[in-house]
Amino acid sequence: MNPETWSRSEKVCGRSWIAAISVLLSVLALAAPAHAGAVYQSDFDRQPDGPAKLEDWKLAEGKYAIEKGWLTVKSDKSNPSAMLKVKHDGDGTFRATVRNARSCHRTALVAGGYALEINKQRGLELQRLSGKDWKAVGTAVAAPWLYPRNTHEFELRLVRVGRKVSGFVDDKKLFEHEDAEPPPPAGGGYGFTGGWGTDVAWRGVQLSAEPDLSEWPYESLPKAAPRDLVEVAWVRCPSGDGLYFDGEKPGLKFRLRTARQEPTEVKLRLRLIDVRQQEAARESRSVTLAPGKEQELAVEFEPPRRGCFKVALDAGLGDADSAWVEDLGGFTVVSRRLFDAPRDEKSPFGGHMDGINLAWHLAVGKKLGIQWARCHNMMQWTWWTQVQPKGPDEWVWGDKAQKQVDDAKLATLGQFLYQPKWAAEAKPGKSEAFARYVGKTVEHYRGSIRHWEVWNEPHYSGFWTGTPEEYAELLAVTCREAKKSDPECLVLGGGGLDPRSPVWLKRFLAAADGKTMDGFSIHYLEPDFAAEFMPELRRELAAKGVSGPIWNSEECVWSTSFFDQLRKDRLEPEARYHFRNACYELVRTYMENLAGGVERIFYYEQADPWRFREFPKPRVPERSEVTATMWDEGRMLRPIGAAHAAMALAIEGRTYRTRVTAGALQAFVFEGEGSAVAVQYATFRSFARREAVRLKLPDGQGAGDFTVIDFMGNETAPVVENGRLVLPLSREPVYLVCKGAGGRQALQAMYEGAEGPKP
Repeated sequence: MNPETWSRSEKVCGRSWIAAISVLLSVLALAAPAHAGAVYQSDFDRQPDGPAKLEDWKLAEGKYAIEKGWLTVKSDKSNPSAMLKVKHDGDGTFRATVRNARSCHRTALVAGGYALEINKQRGLELQRLSGKDWKAVGTAVAAPWLYPRNTHEFELRLVRVGRKVSGFVDDKKLFEHEDAEPPPPAGGGYGFTGGWGTDVAWRGVQLSAEPDLSEWPYESLPKAAPRDLVEVAWVRCPSGDGLYFDGEKPGLKFRLRTARQEPTEVKLRLRLIDVRQQEAARESRSVTLAPGKEQELAVEFEPPRRGCFKVALDAGLGDADSAWVEDLGGFTVVSRRLFDAPRDEKSPFGGHMDGINLAWHLAVGKKLGIQWARCHNMMQWTWWTQVQPKGPDEWVWGDKAQKQVDDAKLATLGQFLYQPKWAAEAKPGKSEAFARYVGKTVEHYRGSIRHWEVWNEPHYSGFWTGTPEEYAELLAVTCREAKKSDPECLVLGGGGLDPRSPVWLKRFLAAADGKTMDGFSIHYLEPDFAAEFMPELRRELAAKGVSGPIWNSEECVWSTSFFDQLRKDRLEPEARYHFRNACYELVRTYMENLAGGVERIFYYEQADPWRFREFPKPRVPERSEVTATMWDEGRMLRPIGAAHAAMALAIEGRTYRTRVTAGALQAFVFEGEGSAVAVQYATFRSFARREAVRLKLPDGQGAGDFTVIDFMGNETAPVVENGRLVLPLSREPVYLVCKGAGGRQALQAMYEGAEGPKP
């Protein structure tokens, strides 16, 4: 059964699974021996590889094995359950690390009548056993993988204190439930379960009588000024996009008003804050605000370096009582080299430009290092519904818009997608009208578009309602007609297939002819999953005779806003989505994609959130949002946009060659003409951990042959001590550029001999 489909039979199996677990909990409650203050710690890492033989566990359904310290559980048409033969009632903590939970239909950590379940349809839920049924008592978290530090393997934790039960993912508490009735007895009901199509692994299983309610730290917002003293009415960045080149003087215009009934002299303080949340500059001034009137002001700063900055406004009746009003807005300083760079179809950097305010979006994309634009939901002029919206004899071409893309020196990935209403009778793969549309479209855009993607996310019914086999037919027709019009064009199959849809992928490849695609496209390849997925995808494509490129036509990193009032309940400095940490995760995501063999990566999305209408200033949502856009409210770039520009500045024009791993240290070496660069970071658990790594200088080379670029694009000379370069080492990326024809070999040797901390 397809684990992604919540069908009638799956619901029946779900009810059977619930009943089976309920019976199993009851049996274990009677059979398990009592241990006062019971504590259990798994020892899977001391077990030999092979079929699991665990005296402390009752393993039911599925196939269980020990593999490299993990207890693996696989099932096809069964609902596996692995339960401890340990009895413990009362307060305590039950935790375990799970791997690959995101790919399964469901899997759960079960503890004393409660369960923390990850479900593909509902996300993460806290459930309670009531009689023989499990009922949700914690609101589902739609995307639980936002919270772990590693999305492929992370810890689940259930903690009981009296009638209160808390659920954690890694160190983020997501649920807290208090029972009106006494909680159900544990009775040995500790373990984990799965549904049909389970393929997960567990380790670090621990049951303790001590409640562990520790969670990651939270930042505090600054003390707020009185609400009636000053209100920001309007904010704009004069540049129109908040992007400035080196040497330009950024600033903001803004309007203030007061709610007080008499003219009030207010002391203002404007602080320039960098992405490390450090003050880089400040300006003070006095203004008199009159009731019912807005006063327009402007501020300019000399930014001390490249990067993303915001302007915080403080106000008070005097300097002593000055307090924070809000973050007015921000701007970003980038290198002009990216904007001036010629078109480069070998570049790995693509994006999703917006058809609304297209020229604005194209210019902004170029400043951030984007070299490719994808015709998807923001550039729709190659879609069938746009080319022939009303009938088979109508042809509508987006020549004016496509010329803007060409003039901006961006390459284009075209897309065949959707079916107009007039053609809805026939399936596209068997439709002569579809074949004619493909041929005419490729012929028309041949001078501008030579790369084509067939459909979008066909595994998802929101785009493709046919079967994998029918998509294989569609691909065959598309490739045949496209090659007739342009024999040199490149046709990508897959349409951006989800790496975590293995059943759909296998069915499609079983039906497909490898000659009907020149390459393949995927979407959202998580960095922690790439090393497992990409070799297998390569093998499966090679078996069909497909040796062409793999592109990732949609990739993103989730982040909070840079502005404090827009992230008031997202203040976790250890979260991957913290605006600063997201910069690091962006680089890690791209490095794992490129090291895995992905040739092009299209960020989703660069679209300005104000594109449909104007607002006076950034809007504050009721609950702080975590989104994948590069843009904050107010056409002001988020730090991940600056991090993208810095990454492009460092590796553009260079090709990925090799990877060096030494404990927590990761280094990815890229080679260009006359130089090379290593992209370095550490896989430390904490974002706060800061160490140093020492790299021995090669014979015949000195410090002058190297340049260090930080994650915001600032270029500096390296620190040298005793013949070694000393670089900071943390989850924050560092780019080390080596000049000279032998730069690649030099960097590889330096990192292979690196002196630094262990994991």
